[in-house]
Amino acid sequence: MLSENVRAQQKIEFLENDFKIAATEKFEKDVQMMCNLSEGIERKGIEKGIEKGIDIGKIDIAKKALKEGATEEFVNKITGFNFAKISQLKSELGV
Repeated sequence: MLSENVRAQQKIEFLENDFKIAATEKFEKDVQMMCNLSEGIERKGIEKGIEKGIDIGKIDIAKKALKEGATEEFVNKITGFNFAKISQLKSELGV
C-alpha cells in the first residue's frame, strides 16, 4: 500500500479484493488525493534539495572568490548575496 511503484487504481483494487472495502466514489477520490499528496511532497522535497545545493554552491564560489581577493561588489554580482552575507563569509574566512 505504501509502495511508490503501485498506482492509485491498483491500491483501490487491493483494498477492494483483499480487505473487502467498497470502492465508493468518495473513497476513490480520497485514495487519489493521498497518492497525489505524496507526489507533491516528494516534488517539494526535490525542489528544496536543489535550492539547498545551489545555495551551497554559491557559498563555495563566494568563498573562493573572496580568498582570491575579489571585491564584495563582485561577489554580490556573481552570487546575488547581500553585503551582510558577504561580510559574514569574509569573517568566517578571516579575510
